[in-house]
This record gives sequence, C-alpha cells and structure tokens, in this order.
Amino acid sequence: MHLLHHEIIEKASLRIGGISGIIGREDKANRVEEQEYLKSLRQLLNQGLDILLLHETPDYPEQNLSGNPKIREVIANEPSSIVCCGHCHWNKTLIEFDNSSKVMNVDAKVVILKKTPSD
Repeated sequence: MHLLHHEIIEKASLRIGGISGIIGREDKANRVEEQEYLKSLRQLLNQGLDILLLHETPDYPEQNLSGNPKIREVIANEPSSIVCCGHCHWNKTLIEFDNSSKVMNVDAKVVILKKTPSD
C-alpha cells in the first residue's frame, strides 16, 4: 500500500501518481493549500503518468457534473492522463476532455481494471 501525496510509483509497468486530500485551509485535516495543490497537479501531469489518483473531483460543466473548476482547468490544459477521483458523486463514471484526458469518478462505485494483451 502506498500513500501517494505529490509522488509517483511504478507498479505492473504503470506510472501512478497522486495527490491526497482536497483543496482547503492547511490547518484542517487532509487539506492542501490551493496553489500548492494546483502546482503539484501540473507537475504530476507533466511526468508521463498512466494514472493519476486524486481525492478531489474536477467539475465538468458540459454535463452538469459537480467538482472543482480549477482542477478541471489544469487537467484540460496539461498532457493527457487517466484521472481517477471521488469526493463529488457523479452518476456518470467516465468523461473525456478535449485533450484526451479521461476522468473516472469512482465515488460510491467499484471499478475493475483489467490488463489487455499487447498486440
């Protein structure tokens, strides 16, 4: 088990990064100052990740999905990745941004990822 907070690990040939907690006052538990969070998010997305794990959810106004608009702006403007998140529940599980980033909302869901054979 790994607590990914501004860190990257490699497991089964996957580069996985993460940010723990949500944006908020640092004197509260599991909160990260906004500028630090967004800076870490940009840095992680520029590290060639296969999967990025976040607790906090980006919003997606095109489909009226709740979340944080600042996180969406960063994800939409950095190299693409698969982002798994929770915190805000969406009835829809998977969305795709114009930059090919995919956001999988796993709040109150079970998701099974399966490796497919290479060609």
